[in-house]
Amino acid sequence: MAVVLVSGTAGIGKTTLAIQASYQLKDASKDVKFCDLREACENEDEMVRAILNDCDSGYQQTITKPKYVLLQWCRRLQSKTILVLDNAEDVLAKDSLKEAFTKLLGDMRKYTPQRNLIKFLITSRRSDIDSLTACLKVSSVKVGPLNEEESIQILNDGAKLPCVSDLETQRKFRKVAALCEHIPLALHLAGPLLSSDSEYSFQELIQGLDENATKTLQRERMMGIAFKQLDQTLQHALVRLSVFVSSFDKEAAKALLGDKCPEMLTNLRRRSLIEKQHNRYHLHLLIRDYARQKGKDEFSQILARGRQSFLKHFLTLILNNTRTYWQKDGCRNSLDLFDGERLNFEYALKIVSVEEKLDSKELETVVNGCRLVAPYIGDCVPVTLYEDFLKALLRFAQSQDNVISTVEILCLLYQEGRKRGDAKKKLQDDAIKLHDKNIDLFQQSSLSEVFYVSHYGRYLSQDCNQREEAQPVLKKALSIYEEKNLESTSDVARILGQIGHKAKELERIEEACENYLEALKLLRDGYGNHILTAFAHKDVADYYLFIEQFSTAEENYEKAI
Repeated sequence: MAVVLVSGTAGIGKTTLAIQASYQLKDASKDVKFCDLREACENEDEMVRAILNDCDSGYQQTITKPKYVLLQWCRRLQSKTILVLDNAEDVLAKDSLKEAFTKLLGDMRKYTPQRNLIKFLITSRRSDIDSLTACLKVSSVKVGPLNEEESIQILNDGAKLPCVSDLETQRKFRKVAALCEHIPLALHLAGPLLSSDSEYSFQELIQGLDENATKTLQRERMMGIAFKQLDQTLQHALVRLSVFVSSFDKEAAKALLGDKCPEMLTNLRRRSLIEKQHNRYHLHLLIRDYARQKGKDEFSQILARGRQSFLKHFLTLILNNTRTYWQKDGCRNSLDLFDGERLNFEYALKIVSVEEKLDSKELETVVNGCRLVAPYIGDCVPVTLYEDFLKALLRFAQSQDNVISTVEILCLLYQEGRKRGDAKKKLQDDAIKLHDKNIDLFQQSSLSEVFYVSHYGRYLSQDCNQREEAQPVLKKALSIYEEKNLESTSDVARILGQIGHKAKELERIEEACENYLEALKLLRDGYGNHILTAFAHKDVADYYLFIEQFSTAEENYEKAI
């Protein structure tokens, strides 16, 4: 091969690889010349002069064109020579220079006494080599991140800790390696920050890497060079894409970039600013953090539009996933869909939670469908994030004077606190007052009425010790369900479970069994394999354990699991 092109994103180790290759080639009796092309290519003469200075140590600038002098140097070559051209992205970024660069390499090969006397090892963030392959045989090598073991070794070399074999230190190193995304440069810079005399504590370093790795590792200038080489359209695209906190698919990218998405992704990939693997795109963490900060400082409207489009896209996906969650046998699939985009989904929920003024059609749809959306989100995310999300929905519902959704969210917030033993009674009391004040609205929305009554009945029964008073309330909800022929399976199952608990407490064994089994049948027929079906099996198992039918209890516990 005449040319080996080593490409990859900034900090991935291209130059290190080229240097190591140079040493090995020298050991193999090859003559190696190393030339750094970064910031030396304003025009063709300057580019050629930069190469000539490293090839011919005796070169002195004259009125003679530098290209002529370089080609005369090639003519005098007697031994096999490898010319390493490092950081060639500046050359490849300009069409006029790229054409001159390609022609120069071809001419250098022609002018040597034998065509194979000179070969080229080129490193570049850009991987678009079409112009090179037209006249030279090119082998392309893409450099990717390290594995976990290699990453930890680099951190260890930099930290120089006396002992890194204990589990806690290994855990810390794995955490830092993951935040550095196993990129060699980031790891080399983070290693010393883990040392015993570092100004950073482990938690401070983790926070710094998470918030802005580029600033923490002091690589703003390096990322700035890559950013400035982009035209304004690609700069804006990069700022928009910096909203993503994890890898993303083409549909997500298109939601942020619009119809020109394929062209922009192609151009950013050629510059190795984004990588593609298994139909997903990944933005290098250092350039991502730099672009995000650049957005905050100089392109605030572009960044804001990116966040808005990001939020719209992922709220739409959440609504789609919610429909899957409530379909028969769709629960597992919906949870897997969330896991596949977990970090981006959670970031979207955090945006909803912290932004005081949000106004979007998708958010309004989420609020109106909170009875269905909230249980799905509650099964997907940590408790704190779920509760913050509910509070944000409550603020939005109240700002829109949406009484029904406000009542429903108050019930959900109370129930969430109750699960943790930190129930705030005022939440449920506020829901009761608002419901009773607007009873006409709920009579027009039977599904919301059944939802509210199922929560109110549980509140009376379990938290106010008013089990007798709760029974007619719960039975009223059942009558509404039957009379209106509603599709409110989960609420009705919850009500049947509450009635079953009361019957079991009073040792009305047959009545309890009938309610538990009816709830299980409803959930199994409506949702199939679902988390709610699992809990219904647990209620049935608890019942059989109560009446000491141990084999049937065990069978249902196993089904629940």
